[in-house]
Amino acid sequence: MVVLASILFCGKGVFGKMILLSGATPADLMGMRAIWASPIYLAILGSVAWIRRPDARDFLRMSLWGIVGFWLGPRLTFEGLGRTTAGLERILIQTSPAWIVLLVWFLHKRRPTGRVGLSLVLCYGGLLMACLGRDGERAVADMLGVAEILAGCLVWSLFVVRVGALHTRYGVVLPTSVGMVVAAAASAVESGVSGHLGSLLQPGASIRGSLALLVVFSTVAPSFLMQKGLQRLGPVRTGLLSLAGPSLVPLATSTLLGETMSAPQAIGLAVVVASSLPLNLRKEVSASADRPAGSPPRAPRSLAGSAPGTTPAKIRRTGLDRPLPGARRGARGGVSPRG
Repeated sequence: MVVLASILFCGKGVFGKMILLSGATPADLMGMRAIWASPIYLAILGSVAWIRRPDARDFLRMSLWGIVGFWLGPRLTFEGLGRTTAGLERILIQTSPAWIVLLVWFLHKRRPTGRVGLSLVLCYGGLLMACLGRDGERAVADMLGVAEILAGCLVWSLFVVRVGALHTRYGVVLPTSVGMVVAAAASAVESGVSGHLGSLLQPGASIRGSLALLVVFSTVAPSFLMQKGLQRLGPVRTGLLSLAGPSLVPLATSTLLGETMSAPQAIGLAVVVASSLPLNLRKEVSASADRPAGSPPRAPRSLAGSAPGTTPAKIRRTGLDRPLPGARRGARGGVSPRG
């Protein structure tokens, strides 16, 4: 289940690129994905909220962070995808664990160990190599597109670090469903202002197949497959198995889009994936952060949030081996989609 979910998550860029090549704008792509996935998450929200019953303050927090993680982050990523190849987009997204570590260092003053620091250097080195290689028809990657995708990764990483307290109290399904529904609402407002809402609700025949694949197989299905895999295998093995998806990116982009990954990009992808291993090998991690290697990897539990009056959980093998105040043991697991 984990390997399949990782592969399906990686299809987001491929199917999204197909829709963009058909003439859709990045805003249209974001709107179609969110709006057409929202009925599923709305149904889940109705059933789960009846059981969990979050208070008004927590529901507001879920909604606000949902705008950040499930609308703003993907919106930036899709803008960048319009200027780069799907292969490069996936390489850049795979650097998300490194951004999470840096955010935790900045926000919580937890300096990574030497091994994790070396992994960060290798990760950014692989990123630079991939960006300086040929990208489609360009001699080097479009730097504005690269900046937009990395900004989306940074926004998602901030979401991962901050939303863990909600996942601890309510699990992952409820905050994820709220986030996806409010993301759909934000996309509908944006499309309504631009006058494109009607075309999103009635997409053209040329993109319906790609849109169905994007919504069902690269958004909804992998989120639940990854959640079940996490429950059965635990976070460490789930994190390692989720690296299977990026390794198939060159084959997928070549077969479905006709893209050819340049040698620097292939080497950069290998370096980025390899450098992700020490960032995934944790004895205690937060299952509430989704990013399998097709979406961003999980942050340690105490990095994602805190609950007052509870015992700190120790973080090992990450360089973040001092507990953060209030981190709760036994947080509920689960995986949310990489928005």
